[in-house]
Amino acid sequence: MSLDAKKKRKHILKGFSVFFAFFLWLYVLSSAQTKGEKIVKLVYKAPPGYSVKNQPVGEITYAISGPRVFVRSIMSDDEKLTVDLQKIFKKNKTRYEINVAELGMTFPFGVELTRVQPSRLIVKLEKSLIKEIPVKKMLIGEVPSDHKMVGSSIEPKKILVEGPISLVRKIKFVETGPIELNGLTGDSSLKVPLLRPDERIMLEDEFVEFKYTIHPTRANMILKKIPVKFLSSKLIKHVDRRNVNLMVLADNKEKFKYGTEDINVIAEVPDKAKGRVEVALKAKLPEGLHLLEIQPNSIFVEVEGK
Repeated sequence: MSLDAKKKRKHILKGFSVFFAFFLWLYVLSSAQTKGEKIVKLVYKAPPGYSVKNQPVGEITYAISGPRVFVRSIMSDDEKLTVDLQKIFKKNKTRYEINVAELGMTFPFGVELTRVQPSRLIVKLEKSLIKEIPVKKMLIGEVPSDHKMVGSSIEPKKILVEGPISLVRKIKFVETGPIELNGLTGDSSLKVPLLRPDERIMLEDEFVEFKYTIHPTRANMILKKIPVKFLSSKLIKHVDRRNVNLMVLADNKEKFKYGTEDINVIAEVPDKAKGRVEVALKAKLPEGLHLLEIQPNSIFVEVEGK
């Protein structure tokens, strides 16, 4: 094919494309007209050192009409508009009235905007305060009937919050979402969300870690005749017993091995003790062994002095 023929063919294809696009556009414009509402969420951006004090409108509704294909496409899009207060901020001015038409929302040619609700926004600013607040866990339900909660904690225990001074000063704690105890056993942790005290408050973290230790109340091992070690600054004249039994839970009973040097039962006699006194017992166990009960949990000791 000659060079002239190729150029001629190229021009014909280009002309056909323009012709087709023009008639397609005419078809769209002349297609069935329809009406709809476009809801756009608002995001407020405060100047550095300031927070939004009031609770302004969170979304704008645009009533539109036009070709069905365009209206449906516009309504299906999930859009957000940023209200940038930094651009209009003035020192010592806290109240701002904003015309929605100035937010920059646009629609395609052929789509008519018939109504905007609301047409104006009222925003109030206040200086921000950053404060460290304790986290409070919200526990619901109960551990299994044959188990008990040995311990639980939240990490971190405190988080930073930021918001309007007047609001942050009133916050005493930040609560977690509900933590369901039913079915939890062993030593583990959960990632749980934090509940914002107010939508105007910003949290340093959105999640915290809930750590828990839930053990069975039934022992799977009994350690007998474990010697008691005495700690006393005075001479011990007499004790009512020198050995006790331990009710324990072993993580793996079949493989667990221990020696008496690994298990310590301690009776710490108070320095001010005189004569015959009752002393509570404490146990220190190796990893993999969990104390359920000391039998008995105290002994009587007689020391010098009256």
